[in-house]
Amino acid sequence: MQSHSDTLAPVNAGENQNSESSPTPDVVWGARAIGAVIGRTERQTSHMLDRNIIESAGKKGGRWYAPVIPLKREFGLV
Repeated sequence: MQSHSDTLAPVNAGENQNSESSPTPDVVWGARAIGAVIGRTERQTSHMLDRNIIESAGKKGGRWYAPVIPLKREFGLV
């Protein structure tokens, strides 16, 4: 019989990777992730998104998203 950890090993295999070796995503999803890119809280970002202040962001399937490079350009971060 397999142990519980044996069945979870493939799912958890990538969790121990160093985040520095992971490439930066091209698109971030959700107010929290968008806020992390622009240095704002989730609440501040939600407010900005709801008022269409963040021009590079869009909504797909009821979920906010933003391409990282245009988002950073919009906020003068690149």
